[in-house]
This record gives sequence, structure tokens and C-alpha cells, in this order.
Amino acid sequence: TGGSSGASEILQAPRGALLAVHQNRIWVANTKDMGSFMVGCGLDPHTGFPNPYDWDYENVRTEGAVSLNVSAEDQDAITGMSSSHYGDMYIWKANSFHRLSGAVYNNVSGPGAPYTLQTVSKNVGCASARTIVTVGNDVYWMSAHGVHSMSVTEKFGDVAGAYLSYGISSIFDDLNHSRASISQAVYVPGLGLYLLGVPVGGSAWMSKLLAYSVQEKRWMVWDIGEFSAMYLGAPIRGADTVYVAQVEGNFKSKLAILDFEDQVDADYSVQISGATNSSRSASGIECVVEPGDVFVSGDPSVRYLRKSMNRMQAYSVPVGDF
Repeated sequence: TGGSSGASEILQAPRGALLAVHQNRIWVANTKDMGSFMVGCGLDPHTGFPNPYDWDYENVRTEGAVSLNVSAEDQDAITGMSSSHYGDMYIWKANSFHRLSGAVYNNVSGPGAPYTLQTVSKNVGCASARTIVTVGNDVYWMSAHGVHSMSVTEKFGDVAGAYLSYGISSIFDDLNHSRASISQAVYVPGLGLYLLGVPVGGSAWMSKLLAYSVQEKRWMVWDIGEFSAMYLGAPIRGADTVYVAQVEGNFKSKLAILDFEDQVDADYSVQISGATNSSRSASGIECVVEPGDVFVSGDPSVRYLRKSMNRMQAYSVPVGDF
């Protein structure tokens, strides 16, 4: 909540690996003992708001907590969940995904239409929950075999030719499957870009940054080194900003900003050292890496599809009279 107030632990909540919000319930999935189950908290009977202190789904009450076994026939663990998307909720396993529709209540005789839990695909799953992103009216995510669109999959099925990543399938042939769960995606609405980081080869961290232009329906592959996380931050000077935690080895990392102002891809890498003095809180070196323009002026069909760092500028920050 900000300020000096800290978050408190809700002791009754189940310990799980995934979290989502749907129909005013907080959902927890992939719990330690029930990987294929998802549990939703109860609802306040007066306001309809979530009651995060009610997880007793065995006590049958209309607004009580609920527990659902997703695809009970395989009992595989849930690997991803979406929050509400056009009134439905989507749940993924490693090799399948499912749609939760209708009003979910602890008591099946409660108000509203009864819910249904339908299997959408038994071939396409989710390899990393961090890649599930709402893109406009669609949902994108990554399986062990590529990137998928909810609308395209529901329209054309789960054939390989319908994958969004079909044109760069060779990258997913080289995916480090043992570390696929570290993959992460963000959507940059101002530029219409779905950015996905994936570990390839023997890399333990994300080592390729894949950028999909929703309007152009084309991929760009960027080499920015190994990185462990991405985050879509507040715009800087009116331009969307993506923060990247670049890995430098020996448990060290540096903060990088992918600044797309003026349709130029610039990587501003800032590393803060431990040195301090009376006049400065910390000393550091700022590096500006400019791999080239994302969009080339003139012929709109020309794009840089594969990029690497080709120029670096280093600036030292003066300390005191130095």
C-alpha cells in the first residue's frame, strides 16, 4: 500500500505457485500437494468483494471458497492461469489448456448460470506462466514449442502453422527446456510489441529477446546478452519503457532500459558500484548501447530482423573535484 505500512501474511491461504483474479475471487493454483487443483477465495456476501481470509471450500456456502480439479484425467500440474478475459478464465498445463466459463459458486444451486470447465487443446500447453500476456483483445503465451495466440488457436486449431512463432521455429528448436520456465514476456502497447525473453542453447538465463510486431505480424530477434527479468515501467518522455535485469555472472546484474523513443532501440545500461562518499550516494558508470533502428525509414518492408550490439559509449560520472 506504500508508505511505511507493510504487507501482512494471510495464514489461511493455500501455498501455491500461481496467482490470478477472476470473478472477484483470488485464485491460487499448483499447490504443493494438489498440482492440478486451483482454489478460489470466498466472496463477501454483502459487497461481493473477495474475502481473502476465506479458503474453506469444504464448507458448502453459496459465496464460500471453491476448489476445482482441472483436467482430472491426467492430474498434471497447472503451469499457467490468466485473469478474466471476456468473462472467461484460461488455465494451462504443460501440454493442454482449458477454459473456465460461467459463474463459479461453492454451492451449485447458487445464483447465475452453472460453470463449465472445457478443454480447448490437448496438444498446446504453457511452458512459463510469466509469458501469458493480454495483447489488446487477445492473449499470447509460450509453450515448449513456440508462441501462441488465443484467438488464432481457437479459430485454426493447434497445428504448427498456426503458431505466431512459426517463422522463427528454429529458435524454439534450440530452447533450453530445462530452464523454459524462466521465460518472460511483456506487451508494449505504444509500439504494439510483444517482447519475449527465452533461454536458448545451454544458457540458464534468458539469452534471446524476441519482439513480435502485432501490426506487422513479424518477428525481430535481438541479442542483448543474458537477462533474468523484464518489467514494463512508466513512460519516459512519453515513450514506453521496458526494464531489463542483465546478468553478468557471479550473481551480479545491472539494470538496462530498452528505450524506444523515436522508434530507435537504445539500451541504457546502468551499473551501480558499492563506492560511496559524502557528496554522492553512489558512483556508477552509464553505458549507452545503440544497436540500430527498429524501423528503417523509407521502404517499410525493410527491417532489421536480427540485431547485435555494434557501438558502445561509456561515460564516467564525476565525483567531487575529480
